[in-house]
Amino acid sequence: KFAVALNVLSASGYEWHSQESDLIEPLGSEFKVAGQSVGGESQQVLSFKARKAGAGHLHLICKRAWDAEPYQTRSIKTKITR
Repeated sequence: KFAVALNVLSASGYEWHSQESDLIEPLGSEFKVAGQSVGGESQQVLSFKARKAGAGHLHLICKRAWDAEPYQTRSIKTKITR
């Protein structure tokens, strides 16, 4: 199991989502307040577990449910060993 923590403007409706992967299974996420200001930045911690060994990328998108296009994207190179 492993986790990825990313900054997000959750008070504005933004949330990180992972794209489908045959190597990695999403387990869920939680939000942690990063500062004291109302409406400020939070951290979203996404948890994952390996499905099988191999190399690839974990693709993440940040968007609001009503937006067609992502606000941000991230790609994390992964190597799963067993």
